[in-house]
Amino acid sequence: MKVLKRVMVFAGYVLLCFERTVATDIPCPDNRTASCIQSLATFITLSKPPFVPEEELDRLCSEAEAGQSCSSDFLRYSSCITSEEKLRISLQISRSQALSQLLCKEGNYARDPNFRKEYLMYIPCLEKQLDKIRNCYLYSKMPEDPEFEVLRNFSGSNEQTYTAACCPVSKYISCSKDLIGSKCSGDSANIVYKVLMKASGRQLYDFCTDVDSTFPSVSTSCVSSAQHIVYSFAVIIALYFFTFLF
Repeated sequence: MKVLKRVMVFAGYVLLCFERTVATDIPCPDNRTASCIQSLATFITLSKPPFVPEEELDRLCSEAEAGQSCSSDFLRYSSCITSEEKLRISLQISRSQALSQLLCKEGNYARDPNFRKEYLMYIPCLEKQLDKIRNCYLYSKMPEDPEFEVLRNFSGSNEQTYTAACCPVSKYISCSKDLIGSKCSGDSANIVYKVLMKASGRQLYDFCTDVDSTFPSVSTSCVSSAQHIVYSFAVIIALYFFTFLF
């Protein structure tokens, strides 16, 4: 199946890259490794996306850049981490680099200054909606690292597998985009969409795009669920104010 082949080829490529960086005679690193990997996750924590003012963004960019560098070095310690951990770290590096290209003003990778400028312009409104974006994340029941979960667990055996892989991401991103579109603007909603897509992982995005064309009913169901979440938020808020006023 086309989708399965694409996913498995990518996973194989990632693991091949790992093996090329491995040096088995290097001793395990010290406890600073955990801090290093935590810095790597700065941009890609889906439950807390980096919608912050410029000063805070620059700090996060610096942390992410340091995390990308030291995590790449950490992959050389083959005796200290499993193949699954290697896969997870490599995917996190890729996603962190992708967001750095969008949001950071300097570093080792090609930048997109126009996107950063637009992002900062919409931040005042986006910051006010962070709790609602968090609610979208909770309602979607999405794992914190969906790209890794798909590559680790994907079997390609039936439609339910596709639903489990793509629906939570679709719900989260659609819910967040619709909310920001209604509370801020269409342009700011597009900013949110692009940031969350990069944080989720390009391979996951491509995989789920294929699913949309292979199983249209899955896509329709996911979008309907996301719209239901937005509607539920509106009902809850209305009931709250009704109770408060009367």
